[in-house]
Amino acid sequence: RWYDKLKDCAVHLWKYQMHFDILGDRNSFSKTDPDATFMHMKYDYYNHTNVFKPGYNVQIGNVNGFIWDIYISADCSDQRTYIPLLEQHFKNYGSYPKRTGADAGYGGYDNYKFCKDHGIELFMKYSGYEKKKEKPKTDTDKFKAFRFKTDENGMPVCPAGHSFRVESVRTETRGIYPREMETLVNDHCIG
Repeated sequence: RWYDKLKDCAVHLWKYQMHFDILGDRNSFSKTDPDATFMHMKYDYYNHTNVFKPGYNVQIGNVNGFIWDIYISADCSDQRTYIPLLEQHFKNYGSYPKRTGADAGYGGYDNYKFCKDHGIELFMKYSGYEKKKEKPKTDTDKFKAFRFKTDENGMPVCPAGHSFRVESVRTETRGIYPREMETLVNDHCIG
């Protein structure tokens, strides 16, 4: 009995290891198509479902209606497909485009830094762009960080007029480019 239990555990461990090898740095995969990632698709009109389905992220770069590059990945985030698409463009054509248009799904530190380092003009919204344009609807909306004004030192000022100070600085290394992250504190406002 112990031998059979140990054998079952070994088989399960082997399956788990195989699944982790297939996953790589993704969060999921499909058993029918291990290269695909489960992604949240749009509402299915016929089946009335709004479920996750296996899929691929297809990026198409075009200039004046002509397709210049296609990049297909299993990454469900557009943000991580921008740089590989432009690297592929550089490999195929020997230069980077002068400017690229992209929606807020591509906006992020790594993509902005890549554009700056390679002389590409920024035509990319950041994720809070539309929210920042809206007027505050409630009293708590005025306490969102992107609504704060800055003082003469460049520090944010809360709606009550108190400036923040830098409490600590750490280097964030999760992305492609390391960046300095500051923790800001306001000693006057508790809320």
